[in-house]
Order: sequence, then C-alpha cells, then structure tokens
Amino acid sequence: MTAGRVGAGNPDAVQYNTLDQLRGGLEQAGFTGVQAAVEEREFVYGSGEDWWATLWSLGVRRNLETLDAPTLEKVKADGFKQLEKLRQPDGFHLTHRALVGFGTKGK
Repeated sequence: MTAGRVGAGNPDAVQYNTLDQLRGGLEQAGFTGVQAAVEEREFVYGSGEDWWATLWSLGVRRNLETLDAPTLEKVKADGFKQLEKLRQPDGFHLTHRALVGFGTKGK
C-alpha cells in the first residue's frame, strides 16, 4: 500500500475496501494491536427524499457535488427508481456496511 491522501475522486487516494487493507493501513501508520471488523446495519427510510437527504450527510456527498444539475437530477431519478425495488410497508430498507478498525499508538 502506498501513502496517499484519502478522499473520493483523488487518484492517489488510499483505499480501505477490505479488512486486510484497513489493518495494513493502521499498522503502516504505527498502530499496534490492530483489530478490524465489518459492521452492517439496516436502515429504514420513510421516503425516497429521506434517503436522498441522507446521501448529502455521507462521504458520497463529495461526488454528488461535482455533478452538473442535469446529471445530478438523472442520478437522483435513477436512484429513486432502484429504491422502489426495496419498498416495504414501512419504508425502504437498505443495509449499510462499514469497516471499523482500531489499535493503540504510542506517544
């Protein structure tokens, strides 16, 4: 793994898409006793607009902000179309996955 800036859209960004990558990155940064796990949680959105609003509070916002207005509207419409496939009586159920890692770093 090479050092680089973390961030969407950055071609030099370090990616942490697997537990091994996350562990390696933490160890490379000098952490010891590194542990990493996958956490998954189901979220229920009452409406498509609720889901869309949530996207603007996550890291994906950075990518959305780079789109011109017509493209952003198309992405939103396509997202709503896909979301409809997940409709249940109480809303839209989506499972979100996160890699979580921690360790100890000396002073």
